[in-house]
Amino acid sequence: MENKPEIRTEPTTIKGLLESAVEKTKRLHEEAYPILWEQLDSELYLSKLKERAKVIIDIPNKVDELVERGEMIPKHELIALQNLAFMAKEAIDKNNDFHLGVLLIDRGSRDGDPNQLERILQRLYPPKST
Repeated sequence: MENKPEIRTEPTTIKGLLESAVEKTKRLHEEAYPILWEQLDSELYLSKLKERAKVIIDIPNKVDELVERGEMIPKHELIALQNLAFMAKEAIDKNNDFHLGVLLIDRGSRDGDPNQLERILQRLYPPKST
């Protein structure tokens, strides 16, 4: 039996795009901290944080493409995504490791609180109560 390469497709909905971005940013965040504190590799740590920032930077353009295909998003939520992308780009451009580390975290938030990207997803697509 031959191994076929995994084919990844871009999400075709804004909800799918945001869910994918939340998953990727969480995974990269979770991968980054052990690298810093256990492996003591600050360069690899920063590369993970920059990769996470690039995921955030790409979101508004991908949302725009989906809007052109008929998806809808409230203007204020698109602006919130654009602001996150701007902050991510600025953190990379200034090579600011602190801002890269706290990019999606609100001031005063506690461990386990949804980050800014998760909150946008929850506002747009509230979890269904069971």
